[in-house]
Amino acid sequence: MSYNDPVPACGDLTDFNTSRVLLESIGRERLFSIAESLSDLVGTAVTVCETNGDYAANVISSSYCRMLAGASRRLCGPMSDRDALSSGCWLCHESCREASRTAIDTGRPFDLPACRGGIGVYGVPIIAEGVTVGGIGLGYGACPSDRSAIAAIADRYHISAASLRAAAAEHEPRSEAVIAAAKQNLHLAADLIAELYLHKKATAALKTAEAYYRNMFHHTPVMLHSIDSRGRLIEVSDEWLRCMGYERGEVIGRRSSDFLDEDSRHKAISEYIPRFFAKGFMRNIHYRFVRKDESVFDGLMSAVLQFDADGRPDRSLAMIIDISERVRAEETALREKRRAESYLDVAGVMLVALNTSGKVTLINRRGCEVLGAGATDILGKDWFDTFLPPENRDEVRSVADRIWTGDMEAAAHHENQVVTCSGERRWISWHNTVVRDEDGRIVGLLSSGGDITERRKTEQKLRLLSSVIEESSEAVVITDRDEHIIYVNPAFTRITGYAPAKVIGQTPRILGSDRQDKALFETMWAALLSEGVWQGEIWNRRRDGSVYPAYITINAVRDADGEVSSYVAIFSDISRFKQRENELRKTNAELEEFAHVTSHDLREPLRMIGSYLGLIERRNGATFDDVTREYFAFAMNGAEHMDRLIQDILRFSRIGRIDQRRTRIDMRALCERIIARLRPAIEETDAAISLVDPLPEAFAVESEIERLLENLIGNALKYRHPNRPPRIEIGGRIDRDEAVFGVADNGIGLEHRFRDRIFRMFQRLHPREAYGGGTGIGLAICQKVVAHHGGRIWVDSSPGQGSTFTFSLPLAGNRTNAPAEYADSE
Repeated sequence: MSYNDPVPACGDLTDFNTSRVLLESIGRERLFSIAESLSDLVGTAVTVCETNGDYAANVISSSYCRMLAGASRRLCGPMSDRDALSSGCWLCHESCREASRTAIDTGRPFDLPACRGGIGVYGVPIIAEGVTVGGIGLGYGACPSDRSAIAAIADRYHISAASLRAAAAEHEPRSEAVIAAAKQNLHLAADLIAELYLHKKATAALKTAEAYYRNMFHHTPVMLHSIDSRGRLIEVSDEWLRCMGYERGEVIGRRSSDFLDEDSRHKAISEYIPRFFAKGFMRNIHYRFVRKDESVFDGLMSAVLQFDADGRPDRSLAMIIDISERVRAEETALREKRRAESYLDVAGVMLVALNTSGKVTLINRRGCEVLGAGATDILGKDWFDTFLPPENRDEVRSVADRIWTGDMEAAAHHENQVVTCSGERRWISWHNTVVRDEDGRIVGLLSSGGDITERRKTEQKLRLLSSVIEESSEAVVITDRDEHIIYVNPAFTRITGYAPAKVIGQTPRILGSDRQDKALFETMWAALLSEGVWQGEIWNRRRDGSVYPAYITINAVRDADGEVSSYVAIFSDISRFKQRENELRKTNAELEEFAHVTSHDLREPLRMIGSYLGLIERRNGATFDDVTREYFAFAMNGAEHMDRLIQDILRFSRIGRIDQRRTRIDMRALCERIIARLRPAIEETDAAISLVDPLPEAFAVESEIERLLENLIGNALKYRHPNRPPRIEIGGRIDRDEAVFGVADNGIGLEHRFRDRIFRMFQRLHPREAYGGGTGIGLAICQKVVAHHGGRIWVDSSPGQGSTFTFSLPLAGNRTNAPAEYADSE
């Protein structure tokens, strides 16, 4: 909708505005532009009201709202629009103004879920410096679609239900994300209108002060002049020119001492000026002044020194002749000047003025804060080269040059990035006005800007979030606090078979199956109320009646007051994962059974082989020659090694299958038992084993942990360094909810590249005959034991220096991560 047609056919209701505070201070065109941009976003209607409820702007972009506005106007009968607005019969406008007026009366945002026409209305107060100066509201949401609701509204407005349904069908409802953004923009619009109101007010005051100052300076009946920090005249009053007999162009830029006689000049330079700069002022100084015609007159001069923002002397203002009157006038002028400057500094937006060369001629306090520098570091700088991103400088400067020359008008509003003094980029929303001199020539540009960086970031995050949700392979469902569905993403339709139109307004119970008992839902709601989140598996039913397992996460979303405002559920169809999990569980069971049976059956022929080899040795061993005896020993060793290998395989397959009871384990006592059992090997190798506290208690299957420690200690004794006796240290620590243990030795160590390989089945780093032989399964058993308990095992080692094997187990007394079947074992 264009600005040329911003109001319904019934006319411009701002014509009846009796307050006109916002209408005149902001301007009808700008107010309607703000309202129109918001109305286009939500596709309904936007109203800006004065504090007394009068319309300052009213834009209707929905044919549905226009129909209701016209119908409700007809309910008022032949009365005038002014009388109709106050009659209470113009239902549509009563609804539009209700949210704004409530926001004005309360000073807080007001959300009307459903107006008399069935859509929502959201109102925000417009507050300037703590004073409510108006309100702004917008309509939002979908038009009613229920036939009975349409019929009721049509009856209320005395119009055809069919035509109302047609108008409702034409309306394109916005998404929740767009509505939320529109509400946020409504707050920004209220802030913008308030800032424009304050800016208008401050600008008017500033102009009044400047006009007063100039009029006073040039038309006062006393002589006045102003000099810069070098003592040169930069401004003289008309009375000064009249008394001195000069034209203005003859004196500007000359030293003020040039107009004193020689004696006064000497006193000024040697005495008065140093004292003046020391004190910052002078009073009742007697000088002799020399006119252009070389005539001399006496005068009393008082002067005041002015300083810049950094406290350096900047200029001085002097008054001559009637010192008493002039002092009071100067104080008034300074006070008014400072007051005018304060208006700029208290503004909530940054104010920047540029001359036609692009140099900064004015910057207020807020502008300094945004750019991160003091005024003296900004004034005089080229705006385009200093404060704009490099990629935008040429384009923006070209536009500015066309504005200076009058080839194009300055955009009333635009947004762009600025670069702060620290290099940070920030987005600014600008409102621009060209500055003209008395002859109407453009001399610069004045811009007020609001920092919208955070808003831009929020909008980007919202767009990203919306894209992620729409493209997600997991179903997303959002409900209101009463569990009515308000949004589903495309993945929801793919998984459930339900189109959005079939579920919006329904509850998630339409997905329910009969495979959940009441206890599951009681647990779910208890978790949502206490923790705000619940996760778990649940069986859902598709639209075609088939059921499927889903893994679902539900979050309770709370508003600023801590009240639940909506629920967000994310779920996925895990049918294939369940099927694969069952297949894997079955395969693992078969493999374990195969390993157990195979290993058990292999031991029988090995026992027979070993027995017969023993009989042969007892009967014929004396007749063996050396070669036969060597071969016979190979056979016996092979049979014994295979038997050990089969026993280790049996042990590996039994981990997690037998002796499942987990208990609290005294790790010190367990280590002492193992050390006692290994005493012969310890004495044979002259080893020393120390237990270092703390050794925290673990919650585990004791027989498996015993096998784990025995393997690690046994390896430390077996893989000892040939030049030193073994030194083994066993220690532990508590890390959150885990007990972590380490077995450190000074043995042969291993290279870093082998640290993962050694935990695999049948992986050896040395020949089988070296270091007393072995099956290559021991560390694989250790890893499986630790993994069965939900822990980790790893090694830190240096060749020739030793190794430290570290593993973690559940900490006794803190078993929140233990599987459910073990929760009550203790």
